[in-house]
Amino acid sequence: MEGKLPENIIRSPFSYNERGKSLDSLQNIINSALQKGQVVYTDCLNSVPLDRSFILSEEQNRAFFSHYKITKSDSTELIGNTYYLFKVNK
Repeated sequence: MEGKLPENIIRSPFSYNERGKSLDSLQNIINSALQKGQVVYTDCLNSVPLDRSFILSEEQNRAFFSHYKITKSDSTELIGNTYYLFKVNK
């Protein structure tokens, strides 16, 4: 399984789109999971950058998830910053 993400882990909207995939298909995946009662989480809405791509991706990720109800679910401290895991709902 080297080099592959598990099927239930999907890249951020920015990364998904950057790889030539439609954000509509990502939205369909999320909506389908929510309709089935599955729990959906994201970590791409943190206000503290995890890496350099954050500067490019923040606006697109926030715009994508603006159509959902987002709540903080869990957090961790790293190098003096708090990083959150967010729960996604309709």
